Amino acid sequence: MKQKLAYTLASVLSLSLFSSPLFATLGATEYREIVNAKVTVSASFNCLETPSQTNRVNPLYTGLNVDAGDLLIFNVDPNQLWSSGFHTDSNQNITKVFTGNANGSGNPFGADWGQGLTIQSHSFLVGSLVGSLDDGNSFFLVGTDLAMFAPQAGHLSLYHWDSGCSDNSSSLDVSISIRK
Repeated sequence: MKQKLAYTLASVLSLSLFSSPLFATLGATEYREIVNAKVTVSASFNCLETPSQTNRVNPLYTGLNVDAGDLLIFNVDPNQLWSSGFHTDSNQNITKVFTGNANGSGNPFGADWGQGLTIQSHSFLVGSLVGSLDDGNSFFLVGTDLAMFAPQAGHLSLYHWDSGCSDNSSSLDVSISIRK
């Protein structure tokens, strides 16, 4: 009885997945090429910093070229954490380290310390993993899991979203799949 119930449940879930609008869109497209890559983004070095409106940008250039309409799929283990800085007491002892995953601060895997940060009219949570296809003129949230169609052609770069980079630490492994 349990096997039959499990099989029935799996069949219903499979049917609902196959009939979903996302699958219909994906299934209707035959991709010429699939590019898979794995990169490591550093919270300290691959950071976008905005002290006094001057930006220090050290993106991770993935080396991946994207065409408009390509399907981009990003995955980051939500248990991987990086740090967006720390607080110290009057004796310069570290009292709190601000860690979170690629979704940024304030999510279940991150400390409840962060707020949104606006840079060049784009707002994301501090510590978020973000991407760009136009050398940092515009950004999109990658987080721990994203599937999107590329709105334009460009070179894919990734960033740690923060207002100060020198006190950041650790890095995240990002799996990327581009279906052309």
